[in-house]
Amino acid sequence: MSSAGYLAIAISIIAVLLAVFVFSFIAYRRTPVPQGCEDVIANSEKCEACQQTGCPYYAAIHKKEGK
Repeated sequence: MSSAGYLAIAISIIAVLLAVFVFSFIAYRRTPVPQGCEDVIANSEKCEACQQTGCPYYAAIHKKEGK
């Protein structure tokens, strides 16, 4: 196979991967938010006792408290 053939295969693979990315991104954006997760915000009353440091809200809650 000539180098032009390999180049065409490489470009087609990149194009397919790009199309899959665009399709999955559009599908992700159009997916509705599950019930109960509409207004998820850091809430100090609910999160005070939580000790899961991997939680994305942990740092925000404990910075406000000065801990």
